[in-house]
Amino acid sequence: MEPYRCQISRRVPVYNKVKTSCLRGSRPLLDSLARDFDLRLYRFDEHARAVSREELASLTPDGRATDIMQSVLDVQQEYRGHGRWRGWW
Repeated sequence: MEPYRCQISRRVPVYNKVKTSCLRGSRPLLDSLARDFDLRLYRFDEHARAVSREELASLTPDGRATDIMQSVLDVQQEYRGHGRWRGWW
């Protein structure tokens, strides 16, 4: 399956709005989720890579492609056989 490719210039305003709602403001989404869940953050492009909240804040959508399937498989492989994830895949 070919990675999804998009024109970056049209996607940046939407990306910035999502990033702002997740990381900034009076009630950032990530803060709300972290109260109830064990959050682990990843950046996806051709592969997945774990990132810190600080790294997430500095990411820009300037890659060549996003291969969602491979990125999900990367994360799946990382957690295979770990605790509550055991048996999900």
